[in-house]
Amino acid sequence: MTGLGRIGWTQTLVVTFGIVGIAGLGPARAQSQEIATLEAVRGGVTVIRLGLSQPPSPSMPLQMNDIVVTKQGRATVRFHSDGSVLRIGPDSRVQINESATERDVTVFFGRLWAHVVRAQERLSRFKSGSTIAAIRGTEVSLGVASDGDETELSVLEGQVEAETDAGSLMVSGGQSAVGRRGTAPTLGVRVRPQDAVQWALYYVPVITPKPGELGEGSWQASVRESTEAYAKGDLQGAIDGLASVDVQAVRDPRFFTYRASLLLATGSVEAANQDIERALGLSANDSNALALQTIIAVAMNDTDKALATGQRAVAADPKSATAQIALSYARQAAFNL
Repeated sequence: MTGLGRIGWTQTLVVTFGIVGIAGLGPARAQSQEIATLEAVRGGVTVIRLGLSQPPSPSMPLQMNDIVVTKQGRATVRFHSDGSVLRIGPDSRVQINESATERDVTVFFGRLWAHVVRAQERLSRFKSGSTIAAIRGTEVSLGVASDGDETELSVLEGQVEAETDAGSLMVSGGQSAVGRRGTAPTLGVRVRPQDAVQWALYYVPVITPKPGELGEGSWQASVRESTEAYAKGDLQGAIDGLASVDVQAVRDPRFFTYRASLLLATGSVEAANQDIERALGLSANDSNALALQTIIAVAMNDTDKALATGQRAVAADPKSATAQIALSYARQAAFNL
């Protein structure tokens, strides 16, 4: 696949962190050293520095103890020292800290994907309220998500040490482990990395309605407000503009496919899939809904499904530019140029 932002899975570690008891940590001593850059932001994101919130700026330098907070949005952080990358998912709060010998990334809550570059002298630790995942001299990719007081760690290749307050466990490639506060980690089941970090993938935008395009009426007024915000590049405002809509009263699949497209842009894949199913429930062959399913399949590297669904989308509405674009991406992913 070319130009679609697919994550490589050859060296992948997937972690699900249970976040409890961590919010009470006091602010660390102020540091002015710039250790990373906030490279990309989508949706509502703020940076907390010395207890004060500030909006992100393009290529914003991040300092020791800075906290990145997302709403329904995402952020990408790159460390200066070795190029390691963090992708912070929706509804997350993540603090970064680094010295010459160690790096600590604290996940208060939310989800995190990271690609950690091999560093012989630096220990990278990812902390939650119940578990620490320590990476020693290994180049890996990982994902983190909150799930109550439970931690799930899955390793595709290499070895990672999982530790709770009751014990530790070395987890090797192809294994997973589960840890809880007061309980030593135990081996669990395998997972598909694409499923675990699907929120971190890039979903090509294919639905971009213009203000007023969905007609007039009660919920259409909210959609107009939303599309006006989206046209200005305000993704969070576009999502917030739909918050007051009573979805039980909406019988037009266009509302759900539009909202699903916004949710995909933030990485909220589960919520987007629910809206896609609502649209298909109203119209079993809705071309826009099928186009969105095609894009999800492309991002998940399921080329057979992407091609089949993209063809269904075009068959449902041969004149739809959205369906044609989605099928085009599916064909690119399958090298059918």
